[in-house]
Amino acid sequence: MSETIRVKKSIYDILVRIAREQGTSTPEKVLEELVLEKAGIPRDMFGIDRGRVKPYTEEDRMEDRG
Repeated sequence: MSETIRVKKSIYDILVRIAREQGTSTPEKVLEELVLEKAGIPRDMFGIDRGRVKPYTEEDRMEDRG
């Protein structure tokens, strides 16, 4: 799930510049790093499967409810 936020063109340009300097793929990644740093959340807290884990569904249940 993703959301869209609006930023000034000048802020977007700065994010693009930082992304290039850091070799990061997108301004979104730069923003993510800044937000996690400001919130004091370590990146390793999300584990190796971050971004690859799918939400739990009823089909995932092992229990036979029939």
